[in-house]
Amino acid sequence: MELTYDSDTNSLRLELPMPAEQDARVFVATIDGILDIGEGGRLIGIEFSANYGEIHQWLIDPIAGDYTNLDTNDRAYIQLSPDDDGDFRSANLRLRAEYNAFGELTALVIPRHGDGYEITYPSGNQ
Repeated sequence: MELTYDSDTNSLRLELPMPAEQDARVFVATIDGILDIGEGGRLIGIEFSANYGEIHQWLIDPIAGDYTNLDTNDRAYIQLSPDDDGDFRSANLRLRAEYNAFGELTALVIPRHGDGYEITYPSGNQ
């Protein structure tokens, strides 16, 4: 699992490296999500709708699998940093989801700021 910053779009890109034959981005969709933000604008995690087929690569990945969950209501959650002190807030947002030819999620693009939130870390001033 890799998190990078794109200064051109002021967004974060959360990507799961995949084998070359599975990696080609085929289609992009805009989906609703819920962002959990901690103190100092720290990104804690992201929740979004997904089915098992879309995120199974995340669930079985040796690293991402420890931080990715899918509940029985097809709600996925990817934790990006610990919620050590319990102080966080959530904000609704629109995500760009990228899928490969197999319909598997390969990346999420997260805007760094939106209505009611701003992520300053891990790409900002901490």
